[in-house]
Amino acid sequence: MNMIFRYMVLNIKKALKLSKFSFFSACIILITTALVSFIAISLDDSKEEEKKINVGIVGDPKDSYIGMGITALDRLDSSRYSIEFVKLSEKEAKQNLEKSQIAGYIIITDEFLEALGRGEHEKLKFVSRYNPGLADSILKEITDVVSVTLFNSERAIYAMQDFVIEKNEPGLNDITVDMNKVFINNVFSRNKMYDIQVMDYYRELDVKSYYISAMFALFITLSGIGLSLLLIKRDMELYKILESKGFSFVYQVITEFLVAFIYMCMSLVLPFAVLVLLYNFDYMDVEPLSLLMASLPLVAVMTSIYQLLYELISDLIAAISTSFVCMLSMAYLSGVFYPANFFTDRLKVLIEFLPINLGLEVMRGLFLSEPESKGILLLLCYTLVDVILSIVIRRMRILKSA
Repeated sequence: MNMIFRYMVLNIKKALKLSKFSFFSACIILITTALVSFIAISLDDSKEEEKKINVGIVGDPKDSYIGMGITALDRLDSSRYSIEFVKLSEKEAKQNLEKSQIAGYIIITDEFLEALGRGEHEKLKFVSRYNPGLADSILKEITDVVSVTLFNSERAIYAMQDFVIEKNEPGLNDITVDMNKVFINNVFSRNKMYDIQVMDYYRELDVKSYYISAMFALFITLSGIGLSLLLIKRDMELYKILESKGFSFVYQVITEFLVAFIYMCMSLVLPFAVLVLLYNFDYMDVEPLSLLMASLPLVAVMTSIYQLLYELISDLIAAISTSFVCMLSMAYLSGVFYPANFFTDRLKVLIEFLPINLGLEVMRGLFLSEPESKGILLLLCYTLVDVILSIVIRRMRILKSA
């Protein structure tokens, strides 16, 4: 026990010598993660006022069936939060389109209205940008559908009026109004034309909470690179001597893991201070200490992974470059930079069990008040497996150098 204590003290002193390097690297990582989160949050377009697609209407359709249709689209169903029609002159419409203030504009010409009056089919004209995007293509299709629907609806109304006149039925105006209401409510109602599905990429979290947890996880992930100077061993002579003195390779690895874990926890001082500031300015709802405690399983598993990597690779440059690429790739797949829901279903099966993703789920569970006990257990299992593998590799290296 005395030897374990002395070896731990030796490693702690070694870690303290690296404190300047640790602080410098922590500052760089913190600045990087802060910039990434700021850009991600600022580019988010999930706010309600930014969800609408503005479409210009050029012409004066107030005395036609199309005017009733547009009024219905704007006011009679909940899908008005998807598309908003704006009445503009053709000059205003062109200027707004150039400034990208509208996705396009529909031109309702006199010829179109006269053709409707004669019961003839004349298509509406939709003008979009030079390089149309998905929204433009959808709106063009909607314009074609509306023009065809209007034509057939008006033909039906004219046919009804001819039938009523032929049968000498009273109340032609009332019947016409009732039929118009039927078309407005059942044909022009967009929530009956298509379904609106909102994809929850952030898993019920607001964007700020998502990226606070994601960037905290990224900081933990990259901080382990600083363990390279502490854990990489080019020469095994010291460890052979410790083995011969009765200090088993098992105790060596476990002691080094504990010191590395403490080192990783100490590196969280800077991001923890940032979390305190965010909490005090009402930028996050979860207490910083609670989030720090929720991150400890991820800290433990990342420590064990780095220990395993540095046990396998004895060259400093190769170890740092390999760990950086591996960790950044894992962070990318785990939804640190953007939600993992963008990946294919087959890849999601793998992502679900990645350590960083599990750590993120634990932290996000805190924001949602839904504890992730399964994720914590899996992270602890990963940590135990990594430590055991490190012990096996240490034993092999000692025997190989004998």
